[in-house]
Amino acid sequence: MDENEISAGLRGLTLPEPALGFDPDEVATRAAKRLRGRRAALGTGLAVLALGVASVAVVGNSTGADQHAPAGSGQAPAGQPTGLSTSASPTTATPLERNQAHLREVLPTVLPEATDISVGAFDDGYGGVFTSVVTFTDSAGPGTFNVTVTTAAGGAEHMTPLAERCGPNEADQGEGGLKPNRRPDGSPLRCDKIPQPGGGTLVLKETAEGAPAAPIRVNALHASYYRPDGSVVNIWNGDSTPPPNPVSRARIALTEQQLTAVATDPQLRLP
Repeated sequence: MDENEISAGLRGLTLPEPALGFDPDEVATRAAKRLRGRRAALGTGLAVLALGVASVAVVGNSTGADQHAPAGSGQAPAGQPTGLSTSASPTTATPLERNQAHLREVLPTVLPEATDISVGAFDDGYGGVFTSVVTFTDSAGPGTFNVTVTTAAGGAEHMTPLAERCGPNEADQGEGGLKPNRRPDGSPLRCDKIPQPGGGTLVLKETAEGAPAAPIRVNALHASYYRPDGSVVNIWNGDSTPPPNPVSRARIALTEQQLTAVATDPQLRLP
């Protein structure tokens, strides 16, 4: 998982409708510039991971001083399987700062066993797309995931339309030929659309590691929450350790319950 592998993978993202809806040329260009400047790399060349890989390369070490949240010991609220606390976060200067502060406040509850939780500032974005890199340590060691929030316009421009998610281009192809579309036992990788209260839809999408003919294991479960207003929250959720020298860890960063809670959190939004 070195810089050349990631760059080659990003250059290979030629699907007309990439799995997460982002323009691969734009993502690859942004990632390549930061990779040359900072040489920070993460992940693989998977089309569905284009946002995650590029975001870590672009955002991971570009936000100044780390923003750390203390480890929490509480459990998620009973009877609340989706979404996080709806209590207001501390008032901050901008919506991006408010989103960052909110994640710092709630993640210790969502990840009660994690320590050293660090929430990066949401980057300056492009076309209404803004990403924060979260790092932490748990019993599997250092882990990371990305949280992306879009405006309604950004979701419409850069995300694959909900109607096309989990369709033939996404579910039946091997992500541009770079990755498998089957589990090691031959069963299809998961791609589910789950209706949410209030009219939104959560898409949960698995990816696997290895050549298409010989997948090794499922190595990621990503989430995209399509809100009725057109905005989207996307979570890149793989099994990689943080940059600059990422390797695979024993498990994916977030469980399905944790992933769903973060993705559907009503506090994560932009005007």
